[in-house]
Amino acid sequence: MKIVEAKIEPLTKIDGEEALMLIQKVAKTCYQTEKITDDMESAKRIIRQLINSGHHSMLEFYNVTMRYMTNIAAYKDLRTHRHSTWGVESTRWCRYDKGKFNGEIKFLDPIEIPKSSPKYQVWLNGCKQAEQNYLEMAKLGATADELSLLLPQSTAAEVNVTANLREWRHVLSLRACNSTGHARPCVNEIMVPTLELFHEKIPVVFDDLYEKMMEIKAKDAQKQR
Repeated sequence: MKIVEAKIEPLTKIDGEEALMLIQKVAKTCYQTEKITDDMESAKRIIRQLINSGHHSMLEFYNVTMRYMTNIAAYKDLRTHRHSTWGVESTRWCRYDKGKFNGEIKFLDPIEIPKSSPKYQVWLNGCKQAEQNYLEMAKLGATADELSLLLPQSTAAEVNVTANLREWRHVLSLRACNSTGHARPCVNEIMVPTLELFHEKIPVVFDDLYEKMMEIKAKDAQKQR
């Protein structure tokens, strides 16, 4: 049994200037109003206008691929975002009793349960029991399909996702800014740093969402005082 931490990793180079220049070029094609330049301030102004006017389709011309270490619970929620492409560690086809997994199952350390809480030990015992049942059933000749039925939602898995910037804005609005209610903590755990990364790397496009997220953080901090 192995306990792992959540991680995020960009698999494509996130080039903010390249993204803005591309979006600017496409947008100016639509309107035929301005000469295309290499001026970043001009690109920022145009992208800001596109976002404020709701002309978000222009953001679909730039894609970003991310890799996450998360759990089954998180990727079940995230795969409801249909305008994205997913490559997920298959808990059906991966045989965790075999050599390359060292005969052990990975579980994501739960952000939902403090380590100091007695509940954490109960969670830990549940994961240990799930792994033991998995390995015992494997010895009885169980198929991969049968074994996958034993895996709890805490089972860790690598998740790859590609989406354009418009879809990323939608995902992050729901999963980092909680615009339709609180997302699962394990989802927030990977989407909040994703929004922080995108805000740092890509000018303008994620500014409004980042501000909303920071407001939420400030309110949550006040509640905890």
